Amino acid sequence: MGETKFRGYSKRLNKWVYGDLVDGNVIVNGIAELNSEYIAIENWEAVVTESVGQYTGLKDKNGVDIYEGDIVKFNDFDSLRTGGNSSDKARVAKVVFLDGAYCAEEDSQEFLLCNAVYTDSELEVIGNIYENKELLK
Repeated sequence: MGETKFRGYSKRLNKWVYGDLVDGNVIVNGIAELNSEYIAIENWEAVVTESVGQYTGLKDKNGVDIYEGDIVKFNDFDSLRTGGNSSDKARVAKVVFLDGAYCAEEDSQEFLLCNAVYTDSELEVIGNIYENKELLK
């Protein structure tokens, strides 16, 4: 089973923070000290809700963890449809979670790649949808 971890953007710290997710009253994949008076977790950090993404279990060709919401670059994979070679045309897509799989999605809503189709050595993280939306244009 893969590692479950999350990231979110902290406005207070002005940077990404990584760890377990507390969503409302629910602790996801966390260990907490609990008694009738309090719950204690080592560090708490409020993050921008829209920035939260889960680790996909993959690393890109540079060894960077790939998270939901990342923007990735890869070569066109026409070879998967045509049986020929892939082209040198670079494509850019955001990483989304769809029907139990992480997929790379272009703005056109065309789902190009899901984790059963590509290898992490073919992808490069170039940004994320929270800080770098302009990369998808």
